[in-house]
Amino acid sequence: NLLDGLDGIFNSGWSDRNLIVNQIKVDPDGNAWVLNPYAEADSNIIAIRPKNSENWVHIKAPQNEEYFIPTELDFDKFGRVWVAFEERTSMENEVYSKGGLKILLLVGDLESNFNYYWRDIENLDVLPNMNVWSITIDKQGFIWVLTSGGIQGYSTMENSQYLNPIYLINFYNY
Repeated sequence: NLLDGLDGIFNSGWSDRNLIVNQIKVDPDGNAWVLNPYAEADSNIIAIRPKNSENWVHIKAPQNEEYFIPTELDFDKFGRVWVAFEERTSMENEVYSKGGLKILLLVGDLESNFNYYWRDIENLDVLPNMNVWSITIDKQGFIWVLTSGGIQGYSTMENSQYLNPIYLINFYNY
């Protein structure tokens, strides 16, 4: 399956089939990325169609953690993929998705043989809130994160999983 869902999200027996996709984005290499926030069947939260291929490859949710619901992703100038996640608890008050940000690293060729690795952000406490609605990386490489607690910009360096908050002193001069 390209995308999947269970428990009221998608059932192949339904005549009215709906599936939620949070984002479709093309990376700098021309590969198409699709975020699947409710991938309960096999945890493939990201589907990627390489530029010169008819086949799709998949990225599973981070292991050993509560299930994540991806909201958006963006690509930095160092080749990393920044993935934002929604924070959500179940009706029984159990953590369903921790929220926050993670970095996805891809190694190898998407069309033949590749591996991927999830990296934790070292200082997630600098986010205004763990419920991340949106992420974008501007032309200068600054990472802008919109949470339910507000918007904040960050800088980061290559090979770093550390976010340095940007504090605009005089916004109107920028």
